[in-house]
Amino acid sequence: MDVIPLAFDSMGVRSMCCFIKGELNILIDPGVSLAPKRFELPPHELELEQLMKKRQLIREYARKADIITISHWHNDHHTPFITGLYNSVTPQLAASVYREKPVLAKAIKGLNFMQKKRARSFLNHQHFEQCDGKTFSFQGVTLTFSPPVAHGTFKKIPVVMVSIKAEKKIVHASDIQGFSGISFIKKEHPDILIMSGPPAYLLTPEKLHEAESNILELLDYCNQLILDHHQVRDLTFKETLPEVWKSPKVKTAAEYTGHLNILLEARRKELYSR
Repeated sequence: MDVIPLAFDSMGVRSMCCFIKGELNILIDPGVSLAPKRFELPPHELELEQLMKKRQLIREYARKADIITISHWHNDHHTPFITGLYNSVTPQLAASVYREKPVLAKAIKGLNFMQKKRARSFLNHQHFEQCDGKTFSFQGVTLTFSPPVAHGTFKKIPVVMVSIKAEKKIVHASDIQGFSGISFIKKEHPDILIMSGPPAYLLTPEKLHEAESNILELLDYCNQLILDHHQVRDLTFKETLPEVWKSPKVKTAAEYTGHLNILLEARRKELYSR
C-alpha cells in the first residue's frame, strides 16, 4: 500500500485528504476548504486558486477509488452536496465524487444540527453506510473504524479514525490533535500514522505541552508520522512542538511527498501586503 497525500494544510488548503493505493484503492476525507477569516483577512487569491486545484485533484482520484471514507462532517473533510464554498463545489460535483462508490462515514447519531444536515444529505446515496466502531473487509483489506472520539479539545464534535490493514497498516487519525484517540492508535500500532496536530494559535502552553507529550508517546507506536492540518497553521509551527519535530519519523504531508510546505493560510498577511 502507498499513501498519496492529496490535500493538506501544508499544501496550501485546509484538508486531510489522502489516497491509499493498493489492491483496494481508498479515498479518505475527500474535502477541502479555507479559513473564512484569518488575521482578520479573507482568503487570498492564491488560496482560492489552490482550493480549485485540490478540488479537481480529489475529483480525479475519486474516479480511481474503490471505497471512500469520511471521518466527520466538517466541510474540509468531505465534499458536501451544496452550492458554494468559494464557488468550488456544487451538488453535481459532489455526486460525481461519490457516484457508485461505497461511502463509509461517521454516523449521524450524536451530531449537532449542521453536521446532521450534512450527513443526512448522504442518505440518498445508495452505498452510504455509517461506520462508527465497525470493521469491514474488502479484497483482503481490513478497515477498522474507531468508536467516536473528540475533535481535539472540542469534545462535543465526534470524529472517527480508520485503520487500514493489508501488507502493512495505516491509521488515519483525523482532527484528534494529539488529545483524543490515543488508545486506539496504540492498539493498532500502525506502520504509518496520519494525524492532525494541535492548533497552536488556539491553545495555551499547558495544552500544547499535553499534546506534545501524547504525540511523543505515539512515536513509539508507529514507524512514520505524517503530522499536519491544524498543526501547520503558523509559520513557526515546528517551534510549538520542538521535541516532536526533532524526530526523523515526523514529516508534514508536503514533506512526505518530497515538496516544500506551502503555508498559504499562515502567510495570509504577507500575501495581502504585496
